Amino acid sequence: MNPPTWYHDGQLSLARQRMAQAHAILTRVEDEIPIGAPATDRLQQARAEAWAAERVFAERFMELDRTDGRA
Repeated sequence: MNPPTWYHDGQLSLARQRMAQAHAILTRVEDEIPIGAPATDRLQQARAEAWAAERVFAERFMELDRTDGRA
């Protein structure tokens, strides 16, 4: 039995890597803001980029899942 192709899918791996990078940036930006301080434009941008990266990853995963991972 062969494993589903999502384990070897390059686009899914890239999306997962981009998502991890976006979350690392978000964490770094959050750490720079003092506790209780209002959200900055930079923080809002980092959150938006992390959200977008998660969405791309989820869409790619669901695309492969609809084909039972055998695309």
